Amino acid sequence: MRNKIMCLLLVCASLFAIFILNSNAIETEFDFLPLDENEKKTFLSNVSFSEVAHSESKNPIESFDVNNNGIVAIVHSNYNDKAITFLNGDGLVLGRLEFSSDGDVGVKWEDDDNLLVYFVRSDVIATVSQKGEILELHKITTSSEKYYEWREQFRFTTKEINEVKYSLKNDFGFFNMFASSYSQLILTSSDGNEQKLYDASSLYLERVVVGFVAVCFFIIIVTFVVIRLFITSKNKET
Repeated sequence: MRNKIMCLLLVCASLFAIFILNSNAIETEFDFLPLDENEKKTFLSNVSFSEVAHSESKNPIESFDVNNNGIVAIVHSNYNDKAITFLNGDGLVLGRLEFSSDGDVGVKWEDDDNLLVYFVRSDVIATVSQKGEILELHKITTSSEKYYEWREQFRFTTKEINEVKYSLKNDFGFFNMFASSYSQLILTSSDGNEQKLYDASSLYLERVVVGFVAVCFFIIIVTFVVIRLFITSKNKET
């Protein structure tokens, strides 16, 4: 009986150790490679963060995250011109970093002070301070089994922290299906009250409608050309 108890304790201890190792692995399960000097020079020659004292401009949201202090970091973009805006729980702008990138960008708090900024096209992760200082540069290896899980960590649309829910949404009705980004960040408190922390609806709706009209126009032209070619070929046959 004593041996059975010892074996059971040993099994429990082993399972607990595996659990702890797996929990710790969550932070390091993704394969990061340091950039070599040439890669760093190339990246830094193309990307730099400028701290902006104040700006009223708002653009569609690509990504967001919230730290344990309730500070929100939003990546929003006007095509290649991008910005990270820091907000508190009342929607007050605490700071803003501007930069350029020709691909999608995601953001995630590394801790309560520094950000992980993910440049999707190059698979580069930059550790950036709230002042815009690039502290570290790493590259995600695409061979990692966790590669796509890592990418998805920058694509969530809701997050709950300290009993407060943060949600990305659009309020365009029919045109929601044609939107690739989000225009609003909504804070829902523990008592169910909602507050718009960020709203770029008017500008983004204009872009979505223009894009929709352009696509419709393209489809009409293609349809017209196909029908014209079909009629022409039929006439030649007769």
